[in-house]
Amino acid sequence: MVLIIRPFRHYADFSGRSRAAEVWALQAVQITVLAVGYVLLATIVGFEQGAGTGRPVLAFQIFMALLLLFALGTLIPSVAVLVRRFHDQDMSGWFLLLYLVPYVGTLIVLFFLCRPGTGGANRYGADPRGEVRRPA
Repeated sequence: MVLIIRPFRHYADFSGRSRAAEVWALQAVQITVLAVGYVLLATIVGFEQGAGTGRPVLAFQIFMALLLLFALGTLIPSVAVLVRRFHDQDMSGWFLLLYLVPYVGTLIVLFFLCRPGTGGANRYGADPRGEVRRPA
């Protein structure tokens, strides 16, 4: 639970380091909320088509606005936790721009997110796990 709350406590803090578990916990929350939201939107659209009105109902518009607000509200914490994750590997947060490389950028970022962080303190701060890890 703490791993989900921490990115929101450090809403726009791009300094320091974050554990991989924080990134994956935040991603899991975002994916779950958006998936449930889209299922509910599809249900609303199905009921709307069954009624034969062909017009967007107010519930659809409100729900779509809430999903959009959620996505926009979690954008900055997502970027911040990803930057701090790169910092945990003693890399610049600018590596996040690899997402912009077509086709392979996402895979490259995913590769870096799966790598372990550096053990002990680095130039971005203390180890977020609070322990000194030695490479195997």
